[in-house]
Amino acid sequence: MSRNRKPAPTDPPAGGPAPATPGEPLEPQLLGYVAWLMERDRPGAVLALRDWLRLHEPLRTMLAVRVAAEHGLVELLPQLRRLREEVRSRAVLEPAFLADIDRAIEVLSSG
Repeated sequence: MSRNRKPAPTDPPAGGPAPATPGEPLEPQLLGYVAWLMERDRPGAVLALRDWLRLHEPLRTMLAVRVAAEHGLVELLPQLRRLREEVRSRAVLEPAFLADIDRAIEVLSSG
């Protein structure tokens, strides 16, 4: 962020988690940022996660699956069910991801 720009609502808080250093997994920082964003702009976070589910890029898509389950984002159930069918039919991603997707669907369906 430059000195002349005011912080945006989606900017991480000052004093928040330090950026990942080379070789450090990025997942904890991303999960922390999403948790922070969920408190400030849940609809915006849901839209971003919906996009990540549609990307079919393993890291972002599976982080979105995990975040949906951890934050009880039932509004993402249709996208998770669609993703599950696409993975099951081998149209996208690897079948190894089905267990995590199924777990997220189960958590959200039972809550």
